[in-house]
Amino acid sequence: MFIITDSLNRKWSIIGINVSDAIQVFEQGNGNVWTHIIEPEPFNSYLTINDLINILNLGPDVRDIRNTLQIMLNNVERRNAFLKSNCKC
Repeated sequence: MFIITDSLNRKWSIIGINVSDAIQVFEQGNGNVWTHIIEPEPFNSYLTINDLINILNLGPDVRDIRNTLQIMLNNVERRNAFLKSNCKC
């Protein structure tokens, strides 16, 4: 078993044959190994929409998505809930 921490400080438990399996699943999301988050990201009371856009790697070419996120995720609770339930960054 391998434990990897991602950019959101979530800890992932990955079972595979070797560390290459763990890295492949973590980066590409495929393979014949088992993975899950063992420790979710902490609540960030300072999470801004710009932070979220950077975490999601949304460039200026997806302006419609960026604008929609700003409207829908208009407070820190919604932004944290979005990361907790949807983001596999």
